[in-house]
Amino acid sequence: MADATKKQRIFMTGASGYVGSVITEFAVADGWEVHGLSRSEANDEKLRKLGAVPVRGDVTSLDVLRREAAEADVVIHLVHPFDPSLRDYSVTVKAQAAAADAFADSLQGTGKVLLTTGGALMAASDPNGGETDETAPAPDNEIIPRTKVENYDLSLAEKGIRVASIRLAPFVYGRGGSGVRLFSTYQKLPSRLFPSQVPTFIRVSAQDEFANSPSLSPVQMGAKNGHVLTVDEGKAHTTTVHVDDAARLYLLAAKKAPVGGTIYNATAPGTVSHRQIADAIAEAIGVPVKSLTPEEATAKLGAFFGRFLGADNRSSSAKARRELGWEIKETAGIIEDIKSGSYQAVAQAIKSGAADTKIWGSQ
Repeated sequence: MADATKKQRIFMTGASGYVGSVITEFAVADGWEVHGLSRSEANDEKLRKLGAVPVRGDVTSLDVLRREAAEADVVIHLVHPFDPSLRDYSVTVKAQAAAADAFADSLQGTGKVLLTTGGALMAASDPNGGETDETAPAPDNEIIPRTKVENYDLSLAEKGIRVASIRLAPFVYGRGGSGVRLFSTYQKLPSRLFPSQVPTFIRVSAQDEFANSPSLSPVQMGAKNGHVLTVDEGKAHTTTVHVDDAARLYLLAAKKAPVGGTIYNATAPGTVSHRQIADAIAEAIGVPVKSLTPEEATAKLGAFFGRFLGADNRSSSAKARRELGWEIKETAGIIEDIKSGSYQAVAQAIKSGAADTKIWGSQ
């Protein structure tokens, strides 16, 4: 007879990261027992403070993944094992498939939930400027073919697992963290503090849990000084989501993911322009905005980041709201949060020269 008092368990990779730590916080408050993969004593301590159980290992510790998945009711996979020193993304695809297979070895035939992480930029934008949904095709000539990983993950539904991929908005923000903080800092701090090419996972999203993570596919970003960059005058529009709202979507999917494999966009309704974001960051840290052509951005920042700053994304989250009952509860948008919200302390530290040069690692 099952123990009615036993808590349901989540096993999570990336549990101590930007998005993962908020999921952990909310899950524990909601009565879940959370076991989080951890690679260090510092992350062990962070997870314990959140009320979670640290599990030592990384995404290549396949026996650990199998063991923890077998004991869990839900697996949430946030980490993206991308090595920026490797030019061949197929190495990452194989690493992700190995982790997914380890989860599947324990979850197959159980009907339990496996949540994986992707990004809204995995869908091509509408050429007419309209909204897109989860059925939109992948962009032509993807810089990082993340869809290969997502498609493999979704195929595991054939093994009797309820699989859902959460596609995070390009800009995940809030709590003074994520790539908004990282990006702001790199615009202002002297370039001598950093190597000329800084491997980052820019999530202002792109995906720290892919760190990310998204999040998240590290990119090569030049350590710029004295201005905020935008591409093509920042004309393109993008979606955003507050980290707290994103975390709530993961937990709703943990409870309500349907049978089979499915995708949910984690994007707040409406868009902002890249110029609006650049202007807000520039105002907050007291530097001008500099616009690059797409060609200049690619040459200066690399293919991924150059495209990211000029990417148009209008992904709709209507499906998540309809099927899961997801609601946007955080009322402050990204512009307000940068100008007068959680990023003010970061901006003041940057302007005073007291910003932490280990900002990314501290997220």
